[in-house]
Amino acid sequence: MTGPTDPTSKPPEDPAPYELEPVAPAPTPAPPPVRPSQPASNAASVPAKGNLNKDGVLTGFDEDADFDRDPEVDRALGKKHAKSKHASSSEPEESKPSGPVFITPGLGNAKVWSIVGGVLLISAVVAAAMTNTNRFASAFLTLYSGILHTGTGLIAVYFAARIDSRKVGDLELAAGRIATAVGAFLLLFNLNINLAGTTKWEELILATLAYAGIIAGLFRLWGRSLGLLLSAHFALWVVFQIGMQLSAWASAAPVVSSGAPR
Repeated sequence: MTGPTDPTSKPPEDPAPYELEPVAPAPTPAPPPVRPSQPASNAASVPAKGNLNKDGVLTGFDEDADFDRDPEVDRALGKKHAKSKHASSSEPEESKPSGPVFITPGLGNAKVWSIVGGVLLISAVVAAAMTNTNRFASAFLTLYSGILHTGTGLIAVYFAARIDSRKVGDLELAAGRIATAVGAFLLLFNLNINLAGTTKWEELILATLAYAGIIAGLFRLWGRSLGLLLSAHFALWVVFQIGMQLSAWASAAPVVSSGAPR
């Protein structure tokens, strides 16, 4: 048996700890291979994908640059070939004119010839009122004829251009030129020349020559083209003259009495 434990006695000391060997550190993984970086000049010159709208990307870019041309071919064939190819590729097929323009510009604009035509027409109205018995009716008929046959002249221009296989051109300029020719015709026709009697043959011949000369000079037409325009306008004039003569003939017909003869 063991006796009672002495409280004053010291407890037995713990044995010395075991000495542990140092733990070797885990091996460090090798870093991934470093790729050679792109030169700064090349990296700056290549724009980032998807950033075409970024400021500075399209600065200095030629909007009219032609990507259908080969610079080497242009240099080999010369600048003339390059310009002609660029012009033909930039213009759509449907917008290319099929022929020369019928109403060529030049010799004054539409406003100038409209004013000249208006002055000539007013002068013709005054001359008609002074050389005819029924002044008001003659003046009104001259004014009506000037406006009417300016419109028929535009129709004649359109038909003549189509028959001649040309593009029509500026109709406003054509209206001013036609108004000038019609005004000159009416002014000479309403003068009282009396070179060969009291008939209107002198006035008619001079007025026709003035009209044809103004049309040829302002439109710069000769030969077939001039003949087409003059013939078309004359045909329309004849149609309206026939209508006016038929109207006058119908109104002047005697009234047949329905009563029984005496």
